Amino acid sequence: MTLKEPGLLMELMGKIAARQANISRALASLDYVHYARFVPIPREGLLLIVTEFDGDMANYVLDFAVVLDEEFSTILSYMVDGPPGPVSRYPNEFIAYVTANTRLPDGSPLPDPFSPYPGLSVLDIVGPRRRKFLPPRPSVGKVQVDLDDVQANLLQGFGAKRAVHLAFNAPDRAGACEFLRELISHDTLRPTPQSSRGRELCVNLGLTHAGLTLLGIPQSQLDGFPKAFKDGPAKRAVDLGDSGNADPSKWCVGGPVAADGELAHGLVSLLVRDLGDERIRSWTDELIELMERHGIRPVWKQEARALDDFGTVHFGFRDGLSQPRIDGIHPAPAPAKPGDQPHLPPGDFLLGKDYMNSRGGFHIGLLDEQIALNGSYAVMRVIRQFPYAFEDMLEREGRRLGLDPELIAAKLIGRWRNGVPLSLPDLALAPPTGKDPASLNRFDYVPPFYDDYAGARCPFGAHIRRMAPRGGLVLGVPWGRTVIRRGLAYGEALEPSDTDDSADRGLVGMFICGDIESQFEFLVRSWAAGDLSAPGLRGSQDVLAAGRASSTPFTFRASESEDPVTIDVPPLTLTVGSLYLFVPGLKALNRLVGPT
Repeated sequence: MTLKEPGLLMELMGKIAARQANISRALASLDYVHYARFVPIPREGLLLIVTEFDGDMANYVLDFAVVLDEEFSTILSYMVDGPPGPVSRYPNEFIAYVTANTRLPDGSPLPDPFSPYPGLSVLDIVGPRRRKFLPPRPSVGKVQVDLDDVQANLLQGFGAKRAVHLAFNAPDRAGACEFLRELISHDTLRPTPQSSRGRELCVNLGLTHAGLTLLGIPQSQLDGFPKAFKDGPAKRAVDLGDSGNADPSKWCVGGPVAADGELAHGLVSLLVRDLGDERIRSWTDELIELMERHGIRPVWKQEARALDDFGTVHFGFRDGLSQPRIDGIHPAPAPAKPGDQPHLPPGDFLLGKDYMNSRGGFHIGLLDEQIALNGSYAVMRVIRQFPYAFEDMLEREGRRLGLDPELIAAKLIGRWRNGVPLSLPDLALAPPTGKDPASLNRFDYVPPFYDDYAGARCPFGAHIRRMAPRGGLVLGVPWGRTVIRRGLAYGEALEPSDTDDSADRGLVGMFICGDIESQFEFLVRSWAAGDLSAPGLRGSQDVLAAGRASSTPFTFRASESEDPVTIDVPPLTLTVGSLYLFVPGLKALNRLVGPT
């Protein structure tokens, strides 16, 4: 890094030295840092940072923004072209700066990383009972969210049982604005506010970066959107494991396009609460007529529905049980009970200069509140699922190991099919009725709830533990990674007479977050596809990871007293479409399309 004033290098080194005790504590808290030094180069007016660590650099840098906010903000204030500070408030700009300055002096490519223990992570070496020394969670004050301005189904679920999703392409700015102006003033089809109660139809609207560009937003404001959103899912597919059969060129929506006419500028979703509500068909026809009246072309349409009244998905499990609880939106349990999960701030999912997130930053970054306030990001994923392969594997491995296939299924997911987590074994045979879903989310993997540090009851690789480790040991700072999940199945349910997975079936999922890269992409890249985040994961991927092209090993204990066994899990899911969407606040949406 190059100093603006080389003569101030030693002054800066003095400030670093004065904070050395805090720096050492912070580095120790991050688990994966093996070595780190600040090296001054006075003759050149440079500061060199040398570090060795496990895992992905972007995640490493984001954690520094949490544990060394003041120190790095000070350092970067001395640097040429330093990012805005504090770094906790502008983490994406911090990452961009670090990436640009991670280079060799002659500009040659960086060498491949060296690993002295390629079969182990640092957490495998230190063990699952290692005590973490994280700093206190940032103090996030209470904020009042204007629910009249937030689109419905974001912070609180609508309870949808059926949905129709329509991606659209607009010919030009005039047509797009005319369509959106009529949509937001329509008696039935206007986007629904979160504050709405009793409305039979919920309408959501999201816009891609191409859609925002088409609306004529000034380039200076477009530049403020995070890189992941600007890139879109097709450009970032390889990093998320979407290759081979999941290559974006094979997607039904969101892939690379040969002509602008195929480009998705946005997505309208219609949701109803009643499986038998056939009015959704007439509302869909009405929406398509409205689009066509303004020259808008639907480029993709997908119907989705609940398979039953309990949120069961194609693999036969109840879904949607572990949604985050949000301060000011969901009441806190009284009294608190062991296993209750902490409420999260609205800033984890909403954009606004007053919405601090769990990592002490603000996902709005450099965006103008006139565009961003009360907006959110949604990653739409169309995920094909292979339940026949799942059931076939359970039966085959059950025979080989002499185990109940249902036990293997529960170990793979971390819950029994009725939704009861493995951490509540006494309820496995007598599950709650579904009237109290909170009881199915009140658990943990560590005391005072239950001591499963070693993953003997719920394996480290179980889907729900891998993707949400709760109190269990996990690499780095785990706060602020959660997404809100909404989704419904598409295609017909697997029948006992089916002999393969030739039928097209799966899930249309919406993953709602305040920052695509540090939340959704982190979960997919680091916790699902990566193998460093917790002990015992090396050489494996999440059993439901959509990017897997081959089998992954999965290790578990049939009971806590038995030796571990390993099975091979075939690919069970496949990404077949995706959009990165900005879901604007309703006032901002009116400003985006101009006056009627």
